Amino acid sequence: MGVVEAAAWTTGEIADRLAVAPAWVEVVVEAPAFPSPAAVDPPRWSPVEVIVWERRYRAALDGSRVRDIDLRMLALRLAGFPASAIAGRVGVHVQTVRTRLRDVGLRLALAPPRSGEGRSWPRVRAGYPPDTALPGATGQRVAALWRAGASWSAIAAATGYPPAQLKVRVARAGLDLPPRWYPPQVGDYLGRSRSHIYGRSRRMSMCPADGVDERGRRWWWPQTVTAWAAPLPRCPICGAKGGAARPAPPPACRHAGG
Repeated sequence: MGVVEAAAWTTGEIADRLAVAPAWVEVVVEAPAFPSPAAVDPPRWSPVEVIVWERRYRAALDGSRVRDIDLRMLALRLAGFPASAIAGRVGVHVQTVRTRLRDVGLRLALAPPRSGEGRSWPRVRAGYPPDTALPGATGQRVAALWRAGASWSAIAAATGYPPAQLKVRVARAGLDLPPRWYPPQVGDYLGRSRSHIYGRSRRMSMCPADGVDERGRRWWWPQTVTAWAAPLPRCPICGAKGGAARPAPPPACRHAGG
């Protein structure tokens, strides 16, 4: 190993030098004008080059200002909102959000707080929360809208997340959302084929659907179906709901195909 490589700093040593949490080092090493690694595997940096960058960066911070919109984006990011959701809320491009969050985050992580920045400063120094998080207040709103019958696209529009991303975040957050039954699930419960359920739904010969999703598909809450089906007789042969009970079962069941 060469002299430069032997003295080079790891990311942990850079974090110690800058007095920031390890989470910020990944942001620091990708900052503009930050020196290239002196060694690649594992990555290490020249202490002299890191110190020179640090002094120049801190000197530039002396004349910089954090704008109100920056603080708003910062507050949303600290609450767990991803850059895509923040962009929709503040009305700027998502790349602008990422750039400003990086710059503002570094500014607060590497410099003492100024007036108006005091409450955010300690939290920023610890690093932003994971971008896969779902803020608690947002989770409550998602649950309330879901129970009110809103579709995923409507919930996504109300919370500022893309629908596919929102579903992933809800799953990772472990939100307890009640299931919605579509014709296949209703058919499984009643012991009928999905085509039979589709037909009954179209003919309005079963309980009205509780909602329609963004693809035009009818759905029911389980309790709606179970309450409607409770008084229906069950076939003594196949167990299908809605079959007329007979004292002596015939050799074949007429519900088997529908």
